[in-house]
Amino acid sequence: KLYNASAPYEIIVNELELAHKVYNLGIATPKPGDFVTDGNGRYGIRFERIVNKISFSRAVGNEPQRVEEFAREFARMCLQLHNTHLPAGAFPDIKAVNLKLLEENPYFTSAEKEKVAAFIQAAPDGDTAIHGDLQFSNAIAADGQKFFIDLGDFACGCPLFDLGMVLLCCCYD
Repeated sequence: KLYNASAPYEIIVNELELAHKVYNLGIATPKPGDFVTDGNGRYGIRFERIVNKISFSRAVGNEPQRVEEFAREFARMCLQLHNTHLPAGAFPDIKAVNLKLLEENPYFTSAEKEKVAAFIQAAPDGDTAIHGDLQFSNAIAADGQKFFIDLGDFACGCPLFDLGMVLLCCCYD
């Protein structure tokens, strides 16, 4: 996975560290390798190659009549993910991550930020795996196996944060 040349180094290193930790938990994801460069200023992460992979979003695009089947399988994957309890402090807390993103957001007014922060803080706490960018495009399948990809936002917390991302991706383009 190669990042854009403008991607901060810290983002890439963070995703590599998270990918190794997630893989070592036994969560279905391609095996991460090491930090790489293309020699032209782009950096990335080497992952196990999944031959004949297809994302769930591409699969639905190719066979829209099977959308319910793919949605059910995606839900099964998510249920397993969200039933994975994580060791305390091993991963970022999803509430803290979202509060930091909110603080850095230049588009909300102070009043809007206060309302959103209160909403985030009122959400239930949790200790389960959170993908952080949960959507059909970040689930892939090959030869009967299913995997999650793009783990740069992986965190610990309440599954409602992932469900909110699914809603955002499905309903608010």
